[in-house]
Amino acid sequence: MQPIRQTEAAECGLACLAMVAHHHGQQVDLASLRRRHPISMKGATLKALIEIGAAMGFGARAIRCEPDELKELKLPAILHWDMNHFVVLSKIRGAFAVILDPALGVRRLRLKEIAHSFTGVALELSPTDGFQRKREKNLLKLSSLVSLRRPVMGALAQAILLSVIIELFVLASPFYMQLVIDEAILKGDADLLTALAIGFGGVTLFQILAGALRSLTLQHVSISLGFDMAAKLFHHLVRLPLDWFHKRQVGDIQSRFQSVQPVQDFIANGAIAALLDGVMSLATLALMALYAPWLAAIVVASVAIYAVTRVASLNLSRKVAGDYLINDAKEQTRFLETLRAAQTLKLAAAEPEREGLQRNAIAATLRSSSRAAHVQIGFQAISQTLTGVTDIVVVFLGAKAILSAEMTVGVLTAFIAYKGQFSGRIVSLVENLIAWRLLDVQMERLADIALTPREAKIDEAGFDSALDGRLEAKRLMFRYAPGEPDILRGADLKIEPGEFVAIAGPSGAGKSTLLKVLVGLYPATYGEIFIDGRPLSSWSPRALRRQIGVVMQDDALLQGSLIENIALFDERPDMVRIEAAARAAAIHDEIMAMPMGYQSLVGDMGSALSGGQKQRVMIARALYRQPKLLIMDEGTSQLDVANEQAINTALRELQVTRLVVAHRPETLRAADRILVLQYGVLTPVQASAPPAQVG
Repeated sequence: MQPIRQTEAAECGLACLAMVAHHHGQQVDLASLRRRHPISMKGATLKALIEIGAAMGFGARAIRCEPDELKELKLPAILHWDMNHFVVLSKIRGAFAVILDPALGVRRLRLKEIAHSFTGVALELSPTDGFQRKREKNLLKLSSLVSLRRPVMGALAQAILLSVIIELFVLASPFYMQLVIDEAILKGDADLLTALAIGFGGVTLFQILAGALRSLTLQHVSISLGFDMAAKLFHHLVRLPLDWFHKRQVGDIQSRFQSVQPVQDFIANGAIAALLDGVMSLATLALMALYAPWLAAIVVASVAIYAVTRVASLNLSRKVAGDYLINDAKEQTRFLETLRAAQTLKLAAAEPEREGLQRNAIAATLRSSSRAAHVQIGFQAISQTLTGVTDIVVVFLGAKAILSAEMTVGVLTAFIAYKGQFSGRIVSLVENLIAWRLLDVQMERLADIALTPREAKIDEAGFDSALDGRLEAKRLMFRYAPGEPDILRGADLKIEPGEFVAIAGPSGAGKSTLLKVLVGLYPATYGEIFIDGRPLSSWSPRALRRQIGVVMQDDALLQGSLIENIALFDERPDMVRIEAAARAAAIHDEIMAMPMGYQSLVGDMGSALSGGQKQRVMIARALYRQPKLLIMDEGTSQLDVANEQAINTALRELQVTRLVVAHRPETLRAADRILVLQYGVLTPVQASAPPAQVG
């Protein structure tokens, strides 16, 4: 069995089901399973795995057992691990067990070691009559990433033509040595030697110029392809649903996006090299056969051994390459998390502990890199051994042929040169073919981005009109995944234009989730949402969101000036609107007091702004769009009472509809109406009610 590595943070159970299904002949990939059986960030319970397994055609049996009873399980079986994880027990041999871990890969553990992690719960899966042996894999095609436009095709054709010219000169070089030895040196013809030197010197100069031009052409192709591929992938990435980002680690997303680079390099360089290597190996083989067929057969046998060995180890190469990419992504994630949590770590004096975790991540990456290097070194050693042995045999047999007058010194010299070219070309061809096959590893990682469906209707045309600010929700229900408890259980809401409605409720009741459902970031499980009397689904998502101001708890400032942040990098920022938004957010005077004013720089990780100032900049960003509907999730939680009152007064004058999640009594008192979200239902409360009752 081969391990299937989880992509999302909480889909270990789904990956285990995929591994067991593969073992029984149902070749279904994790992406297909994920689309049919989505898992929330809370992960999957054993009950959920049993239900998903039944849908896949498995009969499941949950068993409670001790580590020494694992040998009695029907393997492969799923084990509950470390109280928060699932793994597959693949086989047991003697005192050792093979564990397929969706997070770590293949692990070989002693049965005594398993007791430290195994929780005592196992899941046996047996195919039922409804189980189907099939292959269901959504593979990312190279053509969907690469756009070979006419200029790029022309540049590739030019590069191939130049390469052919260069290779013809390379083929002529051994012939030069043969003429020098057999015709000039042995016959003492100095004039011929001079002529040959001048002629082949000119050939070499032309070869150098052609090589430089080819390199420039390939660089142009590489840049063009790299830009097109990265731009196309990023275009798709930013249109993915919000929960896709929530279920993944930032370092893993970054690593997957960077997988574009090796694909680009192979197309621009490896593909052309493989084509030329194939042609040139045939040409040099033909020339060797003309010189000495029996020596050519020895050379062919040598490179055939290398090629068979290299191809036979393809799965090993794929495994070490995949392990390196996964461990490198984990290291990047941990590093980025450390940077973002620098203040938290310092306040907790947790730098040594974090350093230890980072060291472990670096060590895992380096171990993976070392294993990949060991594989490469091993094949280099095999290649060098075969080349050395072949050289000795060819020289020995060639020298005997010279002694018996069956071959001249020049012919042997030329043959050895062609032999070197042939061996080098075949090795290069095999390595490029292996690199092409290993692109599967990169393409699988890119597929998680490229094949994930975009947010519904994100680029589709829909109703696009100026908002009045009326918002209504009927019987709204939402849960993060099938089998999960409902967060919203029939919530009803109606807000008239210009009204200020506050939502209170206990932490974890789903208030932030409700706001994300109302603006379409999360699709409602059931119920209807209306904006100005029209169903939310009939609106163009982008056109609607441009007319809604939203401030969420986890919003961030972006690297740039205050102008860029308030205007959200508008190509033509309107300073009048920027200042008006800042005044309404009660931040204008403080910005003007800064040395650089609105040109002051801020970023996602650090700035001279306080928490309250950042909140007011985010409110100004929401108001810059001149929205008719403003939605805020604890948007004023860090403000003093005076600033909050100033903002409320300004917003009331703007006659903007407001829906605000809040806990603070000052915010609740300012609202026209108060609703409490509890047990998934919105209940109205009188605005004059004491804060303790509202909470």
